[in-house]
Amino acid sequence: MHQYFQRMQNRSQLSPDARPLKRHNRKSDSFRQSGGSEKTSGVVAVMHPDVFPQQEKQEEDNLGPDRLVRGYQIEVIHSALVRHEYDSLMKNARIFATDDQLYRAARWVKQIMNKKNELNVIWLDKNWIKENNVRGFISDCFREEFFESLVSGKRIQLKDIKRHSLAACFPRFLRTSYDQLNSLASAKMVPLCEAMSLLYEKGVPIQKAIWFLKMNQVAHPILVTASKQKKGGNILPSDDYSSDQRQFFIRYLRCLLREFDKAIPGQLEQNPYYQRWPYYAALIKHSFEDGMLDRHEFVLEMCELLAEFSNFSLDQPQTFRILIILMTQFTDIVTQNVFIARRLASILCTRLMQYKRDYEKMRSQNLSPIAPETCFDDLFNCQHHRPTLLVIFGFLHAIILDCPSALIWTPFEPQELLEGSLRNSKLSRAVEKENALQSVSWLCGSPLDFLPCKIEVTCQHFSSSFKNKMLGLLNKKVKEIKMRGLAVDDRWAFINPSNSQFGIETIIEECLNIISFLDTISLDKPNALQKLYDNIFPKDENLNESVGVNIRVRMLVLWAVTAERSGTYRSLIVTKLLLLLSKCQNKFGSLKSIHELLVDCLNRDWAFNERNKNGEAKDERWNMEFGNLMLLFYELQRVGLFDHDKYVCELMRNGTLGQSPLYQRLKATESSESQTERAEQLNSSKRQSVDLAPVKQEPQMIISFIPTTPSVPSSVNNNPFSGSTPQQKSDEFAKLQQEYEPDVHPYLDIKSKLSFHERFLLHLPVEQLESNRDACNQRAIVLYGISDQRDQVRQDLRKIAREICKLWKRLSVEIVQPSPDSPNRELRYKRKCTNEQIIEQIDKFKSQTFFDQLIICGWCTENFVDSIEEFLRQLTEQQTILSPFPTSECLDILCEMITICKNPHSLLTLSTELLPFLIQIEQEFRKSNQKIIIDTFPNSLTSQLAYVIVVRLVEHFYYFLYSPEAFSIYNSLFKLIQTDLELSKQQFPINCWSRTIAIFLLYTRNKLIGIGGEEGKTTNLLGKYEDLASIFPSAGSGSLARNLKYDQQLMVDQLNLSSSNNFRFLSYQDLKMRLQTMQNEHSKYSFVVNAFRAANSYGRDYERLVELANYCAHVSTQLGLETEWCSAIQELCCSNISNNSNWNEMLFEINVNDFSTHYSLATFVLLLASKYAFSPHALICRLIANVFYSIIREEGGFANDDLDNGFCLALYICSVLVCGDDIPFICSDLGQRVITTSTLRRDCNQLALKIAHITELNLVLFPLLSVIMQLVDELKRKVEASRKDATNLRKFSKQLAIARCALLSICDQDWVIERMFSICSSDKDMDNFINCPRLKNHSVGQQLLRVALRRKRQFL
Repeated sequence: MHQYFQRMQNRSQLSPDARPLKRHNRKSDSFRQSGGSEKTSGVVAVMHPDVFPQQEKQEEDNLGPDRLVRGYQIEVIHSALVRHEYDSLMKNARIFATDDQLYRAARWVKQIMNKKNELNVIWLDKNWIKENNVRGFISDCFREEFFESLVSGKRIQLKDIKRHSLAACFPRFLRTSYDQLNSLASAKMVPLCEAMSLLYEKGVPIQKAIWFLKMNQVAHPILVTASKQKKGGNILPSDDYSSDQRQFFIRYLRCLLREFDKAIPGQLEQNPYYQRWPYYAALIKHSFEDGMLDRHEFVLEMCELLAEFSNFSLDQPQTFRILIILMTQFTDIVTQNVFIARRLASILCTRLMQYKRDYEKMRSQNLSPIAPETCFDDLFNCQHHRPTLLVIFGFLHAIILDCPSALIWTPFEPQELLEGSLRNSKLSRAVEKENALQSVSWLCGSPLDFLPCKIEVTCQHFSSSFKNKMLGLLNKKVKEIKMRGLAVDDRWAFINPSNSQFGIETIIEECLNIISFLDTISLDKPNALQKLYDNIFPKDENLNESVGVNIRVRMLVLWAVTAERSGTYRSLIVTKLLLLLSKCQNKFGSLKSIHELLVDCLNRDWAFNERNKNGEAKDERWNMEFGNLMLLFYELQRVGLFDHDKYVCELMRNGTLGQSPLYQRLKATESSESQTERAEQLNSSKRQSVDLAPVKQEPQMIISFIPTTPSVPSSVNNNPFSGSTPQQKSDEFAKLQQEYEPDVHPYLDIKSKLSFHERFLLHLPVEQLESNRDACNQRAIVLYGISDQRDQVRQDLRKIAREICKLWKRLSVEIVQPSPDSPNRELRYKRKCTNEQIIEQIDKFKSQTFFDQLIICGWCTENFVDSIEEFLRQLTEQQTILSPFPTSECLDILCEMITICKNPHSLLTLSTELLPFLIQIEQEFRKSNQKIIIDTFPNSLTSQLAYVIVVRLVEHFYYFLYSPEAFSIYNSLFKLIQTDLELSKQQFPINCWSRTIAIFLLYTRNKLIGIGGEEGKTTNLLGKYEDLASIFPSAGSGSLARNLKYDQQLMVDQLNLSSSNNFRFLSYQDLKMRLQTMQNEHSKYSFVVNAFRAANSYGRDYERLVELANYCAHVSTQLGLETEWCSAIQELCCSNISNNSNWNEMLFEINVNDFSTHYSLATFVLLLASKYAFSPHALICRLIANVFYSIIREEGGFANDDLDNGFCLALYICSVLVCGDDIPFICSDLGQRVITTSTLRRDCNQLALKIAHITELNLVLFPLLSVIMQLVDELKRKVEASRKDATNLRKFSKQLAIARCALLSICDQDWVIERMFSICSSDKDMDNFINCPRLKNHSVGQQLLRVALRRKRQFL
């Protein structure tokens, strides 16, 4: 180590060029020529190159070919001695092997630096400093010699034959006041004007001229000190160099431009000052870029200078043309500042207006008005005005595209600006001018108000292809400017900030409080609605009364329809709040009614802010919010807060609906669009890509101030998000579902060309009651007029409804009598239609408006109830042949249609009408039990329909709780399963559908009691809590005995049947005999193993999995197989770390390492959980404790590095249970089913998991998210550590993708977000979170909170 130090300290062995300080021979000629003397130390200090020019004949100036290739490198005599200087410490760690050596090396380098500083101080000779210091000339006769030396770069020689540096002999150009600089005749009084002349006359390069200006600023304090003794000198202080230089340039430019104005038209080139203009313009431009001038201040002064010379006649455009061409150099600064862009746009639009006026005066003999197109076309063909118009149009295009905020309309008046609070702002300089009102007029209105032509006229000089593209961009921005200008006029609240210091802050705080009250309300607690109303509409509000009510109503509407929240109950809650508000007359007095406030909300928040202003043809978020708006206003109509007739009359009165019927305009628009599209396709091949069209005169120079980008061939795509993105998405192993489900309702996109109110009226559903007949007729007249179109549309809707109602008979159950004299009956499932036929009818329904969908749903619901009623009538009359009974799939399709049309009230109406018929059917079956014998489970026929109703009610749970029909529906459901509950106490079998219904009633009983007391309704609910709780499955936490015997043939004939009829309606006698042989643990074990093997063999056949789960749920309800199901699922998920050998027969058949088996297994578990074959809460707890925590150590890391894919199956199972979806995220390797071939995206068998989401999964949610977050964190580390191992990298990357998608899909559920907010609001839960040691590793807890508390549509 010491040898390296000795080599580095031996500087005599290096070349002279490598030394930091260069010594010269005092007696050498080169030393004396460079200004040195024999008395000096001979050291040349390194100063700033701008202030002290470099020495002559220095080695760096020898720029030969070898020098250019080699660069400024150190030539080493013995390169081996200093080879370590070019080595890397990271690669050659042997040089500094210990920390002590590193410390010694650092101390040695520090000593060298200190010594070097000391030598610099000693060698810096006082004489050298004196000779090279800034000082002024004794006489001003040497100024020309100074500028000549500045051009040549040589030192200046004085009378004493000494050569001095330029900095030492800087001339005396004092910076005096520029108030007298009004013309070039008075320029002699300003010394800096003489300097500008000398710079041009001597041909000083621009960079050296900038150096001179900088040196003038640096030398000014010294020269001021030297001139203090002189009298009469008006010398400026040296505090603001930038402002002083800007002021000089602006005044000097004004003097030059005034000289140009004096020139005779056509003889400007002969003006001597015109020859200097390019030099001065370049000097100002480079000074601006070099930072000598304040950018925004200088450009603003240039705008004022442009306004000063904008008023010229048509025969003298030269001055304005020269100035505006210089202005193009600062386009980027203009478009970056709204204030400057607005000022410049106002000047240019006013200049165009003056152009048109002057042109009309010139053509005054023509009394007819002259079109702007003709005016600017003639001016554009003039060689003197063409460059000016090109620059003006280009400036306007740049401001419109890059800074549209500068052109937004403002409601100010010039007098208001002068008298208001804006006097002391940035406008003060403009206000202080002579004509104050005129100086601030450009801040009022919009600069486009002065534009004398349409925006299309500014693009008429382009070719057709480029013109169409440019107009498309400009029209889009102009439309945005108009909409934003209207938004300025339609403000939320007309509060004058001068009246209230905290007016706007109070509004914002109130809005946030309202959203907080609505998000955090506990709707299942007593008096929740009244408390919410008192919080939102307090009695002691501080805001203006009308303003406060308006804002609160609009916030309620926003919360009810926004896509950032979920739940149809929002519309019902907001309706009830507004209904309470309407009863409090003291809140309004003589102010607006609720209807007027709602219409005002539509005008302000929707009519002007719909997404059509952005030109987007498809916006799923806006479609979802529009559907929520339909639901809200349907509820408001039902309670009388929104008057449909009054709303339509207002639209007709203000002319919004137009003269012709809306339907005719839609048809005309569709036909014209189709013709336009065909014409564009024919002309697309004829379009040219020429930027400018030819003109009549000879071509002139076109000013281009916007940097052009080179054209990219079509084969090359530089956009990283186009072309590569689809490939990246296709390569992803797992990804989340789409953020929004596609909405195909008509006339919601931009192609419909409808105003918001027309679209709103076209879709708004109206309840089909006799009291609303007038409103429906009025709507029909507005849409179709007095024509046959109304009847034709109604017939088309009836045709769609008839085709859907045919499904009730094609998907039905028939009660068949095997022989004429036999009392036995058989239930046979009949299916005479395919999934494709069902999907076709549903697609036709989806393509209708919300109003038409409501009508179709009403007809289909009526037909469905009539078919059930007809079956009941035939059963009561004991007819031999009964009509087909619709299956649960039919009712599920009908409920899905009700969900699509955003009308949960129709679901409650359907439930109220259908449940009494189902109860009567079961009663008739019990009465005729001796005459008609059906070998099946009790309630198997009716409980399936009731099961669908329950599942759909859970989908709108809080809407159901707060509806007046909730208690009657609850009691009807209980009556339907009451017999099953009573017989279950006697060990009588009960079907899985009745069990699920009982658990739903168990969860809703206490909530209904609390809400019923608040609403003042009767709370006499049927049944007891104990009776319902006895049906709930056990925890299944026990363990199985070892060495259980496996029966491979047990129930195989039933489990492998392909006919769904045997799974749907089981033979009670046959099942009873089979269950008697399955009372031991060996048979239960064998049945569960065979069930999972059968589910694995079904693959992605979802319908067979459903029927298999139904059968297994029936058996599990009788035998209580909760422990067996949970144990089997646990073994599937952790087979590699489990010591239990009971499940070897199942594991030999099912390979969980194969991802393609995960879908069938997880879907089977999902379907079992939806029928409550076991408790979802108990299963998730078991997976957390025995699967996830068994592979993760408490201190971090995996317990076993050889992880199989069993825990990925556990993650997928947890995802499907929490999401209630068999495809919570997309992963093709998991063997997921094809959604497009399914009748419904999510049927009632999946949505039934929402019952468990009510309260059951609350306690297990936070531990589940915590352990999945730990898995994601550990898998990330595994992936990073396996970068060099391709096999492990592929394996861990797939596992990480599944874990991450599982976490995000769970956190994206709205009920999960609500539960996480409540968990974080609890001190006890947060204490457990803070004290959890697992969450402290690698900040896993912080990551979990960020992911779990975000809204679904927020980015991470």
